[in-house]
This record gives sequence, C-alpha cells and structure tokens, in this order.
Amino acid sequence: MSRWAAGSLNFIAKSKAKNRLLEEMALTDALTGLPNRRAIDVWAPRQLSAAARHDFSIWAVMADLDLFKKVNDTYGHDAGDTVLKSFSEILRSNTRQSDMCARLGGEEFLVIITHSDKEGVKTVVERIRKQFENTKVIVGTATIAATASFGIAGFRGIKPPDLDAIVARADAAMYAAKHNGHADIQNDGVGLAFSRHHECLNRIRCYHYLEAAIMQPSGYQMYVNARVVGYENLGHRGCSTTGSVPQVCGPHTA
Repeated sequence: MSRWAAGSLNFIAKSKAKNRLLEEMALTDALTGLPNRRAIDVWAPRQLSAAARHDFSIWAVMADLDLFKKVNDTYGHDAGDTVLKSFSEILRSNTRQSDMCARLGGEEFLVIITHSDKEGVKTVVERIRKQFENTKVIVGTATIAATASFGIAGFRGIKPPDLDAIVARADAAMYAAKHNGHADIQNDGVGLAFSRHHECLNRIRCYHYLEAAIMQPSGYQMYVNARVVGYENLGHRGCSTTGSVPQVCGPHTA
C-alpha cells in the first residue's frame, strides 16, 4: 500500500471517529453525562414500536428535584450542579441497559422503564427516591440534603403509543407528588393504559384458550357463574395453534 493510500485511510478513520464523537456529544447532557432530550427522541420510536410488536409494557417516570432554586440561591450554582450530578449517578445506577434515563433540562429528568409491571416500576422509583433523600452532598463546608418528586405513567398495546402523551401524564402525576408535600411518588391514576386494540387481541386469545378447554375438558378446569368467566390449564399443556397455554387467564370469579 502506498504512503498516499495509507494516509487517506487514516484520514477517513479519524473523520469517522470524530463524527461519532460529535454525534455522541449531540445526544449527551454536558453536565451530567446522561442522554438528553434529543437522545430520547432518537431512541424512543424504535423502543415504542418494539413494545407494541412484542407486547411488553413501557413506563415513563418524570422526576424533578424539590425546591432546587433554593439550593442554587443558598449554596450557589456550582453546588447545584454537584447535586444534579449526584442525582444523575443514582438514576444511572438504578436502571438497566434496556431502560433510558435522561436529563430534560434544569432539574427535570425522564426515566423510561420497559418489561416491568406497576409494582416493579414503583419499587425502582422508591429505591431512587430513598437513595437520593439519604445522600448528603458535600460542597466545601456545606452539606446539602435534597429530595425529588416522581410521577409515573404507563402504556401497553399493539399500536405504538405517543411518547409525548405518556410523558404528559407522568408530568401531571409528578406535579401532584409535589403538591402532596414533595419527596413523593404518584401514579397518574390510569396506571397501565391498554389500547383498545390490545384489549381486543387479549379477548381473541382468551376465546382460543376457552375453545381448547372445551375440546380438551380433562386438561382444564372451567369457572362458571351463569356464564364462563375464566379457565385454568391444569396440565400446562402446549397448544399447536397458540403456543404454550398460560396457567391462568381471566378471572376465577365473576
């Protein structure tokens, strides 16, 4: 290889590395090192589509540091930045690679959690809340104690949800937490919002399972209260058309 060709390849490699670095910087919050809002906008569409396609839930958690202006006014903006970094590290250490935590700006953060239920999400958020509340940030001779409020909203369905709509619900829940006295966690009241398409799909699945129960009565226990209200696959047998039949589907009582 000629010296000219080697130099050209080296220049191309350096240019690609520089472009990757610039792209990463554009998607990263400079202060905390967390992804920024632009990173969320890039990441979310594919994740939301995957949630709809593979039928798993997705949750938005809005977090806002309580009385943060008072921290800045009392201790200075450098101290406030240290508090933001501390909170960011707590978020990062309590979320998985499949999740996303980002700083939206100021003292406002967004966490997106996938493959979890309502109780699992609340457990994670409560752990974050407690850890931050118990963290003392030392800046010079000052010891700063801060808290954060959280709002949770979720979605599950076969049609990709609108992220802004979920975030707006989580944001409203977060403000309810602040009005409740700060350092609190509030669900938006809807919890996991299922799309109408998802409800219809579940109903169709249950009809298939009930048909299998009728055709193979020895393998199922039916639950009846003037009508069939549920069933249980006693043997957990496989079904060639639907895959492995769930152990329990539908309520056991009316």
